[in-house]
Amino acid sequence: MLKTVVYQLAQPLEESLIKKVIYMIQNHTEAKKVDIEPVERKELFVGVLKSDNEKSIFEDIEKIIEKARGEMQSGQSPELKPLKFIRQPTRNFTDISPELIEKGWVVLLRNGETGYSQKLIRLIKYMDESLIKLYSQVNIDHWREYQSLIPFSYLEQMGYLEHMPDTMFSLNAEHLQGNENMALQTAPCFKIYFELESQQINENRIYTVVGPCYRNEPGRAYLFETLTCFRMREFVFVGTEEHVRNGKEKSLELSLAWLKQLGMEGGTYLADDPFFITSASRENAEIPEQVKFEVRCPIPGRGKDISIGSFDVHGNFFSQSFSIKSGFGSEVWTGCMGYGLERCLWAFLQQHGLTVGNWPKEVQNAIKGYE
Repeated sequence: MLKTVVYQLAQPLEESLIKKVIYMIQNHTEAKKVDIEPVERKELFVGVLKSDNEKSIFEDIEKIIEKARGEMQSGQSPELKPLKFIRQPTRNFTDISPELIEKGWVVLLRNGETGYSQKLIRLIKYMDESLIKLYSQVNIDHWREYQSLIPFSYLEQMGYLEHMPDTMFSLNAEHLQGNENMALQTAPCFKIYFELESQQINENRIYTVVGPCYRNEPGRAYLFETLTCFRMREFVFVGTEEHVRNGKEKSLELSLAWLKQLGMEGGTYLADDPFFITSASRENAEIPEQVKFEVRCPIPGRGKDISIGSFDVHGNFFSQSFSIKSGFGSEVWTGCMGYGLERCLWAFLQQHGLTVGNWPKEVQNAIKGYE
């Protein structure tokens, strides 16, 4: 059950910062909805669940406002603007969460885990299949699936444990065969770089991989919007810098084409939360200044937008970390486009609603017989 609490600002929030601050609060804290008192601009009305930690949310809000004001003073742009945006008629403007449960399309277990109905199982599979079909334009060379465990030695090798240890679920070695601690993977594409360790790459490659991702984000779970375990379809570009940069441009282009095909609104954006890069990594590897690009979709009924996918340009970070050698005269670069399949599903349902007859015909046909 949502309730509204008031965050009191010491001074009015600058008009140029309002959109940026509200966006950051809605997408980087546990707050479910944020509005501002429009005249004095000294009160934020924050929608939270009764179980949320209000003090923690307020602390996060304070940090966000301080950061936004610091960026404004340093001359950085405070507004989040899409690089490109697809506009389509939105069919639904209410939060579908209660209806999903009432219709039995999802079931909630006692520990908060979400169960999927047959209709949603088929719909998620369609999301994956349609992405693969679209990416057939870029000639995928290698298909992969891996198991979900990652040895700590790999995580140490790429510096993950220094930067993001709290996001992982780890398993103690005493419960496993062998004597090495293991973690559940936070992204399936990591295994591709492990596979290529100490190999020589003589040509540009494109891999695709699908698998579960495990993210330890206590307090942020909300149906399909934020899950502890979710599935990701990834397209990984390995080769020259030009190959990876072209892969980024093509991936963002295909993402917009996919949204258009599904009758969805969304856009591509520059993002400010790149993959785990420490300052030492930037000094020792060739990594571009702008690393991450996101595909974001509005969620009208929840007054926010969410990321459904992102492209990370790694530069030569992984080739240095795992001694991936080049046979073409320059260092091997990598880049990855990943789509959270449950988030894609969530954005589709929130924008189209749960009346199947209002969905695009291709999607309707894909789920026929899965009632």
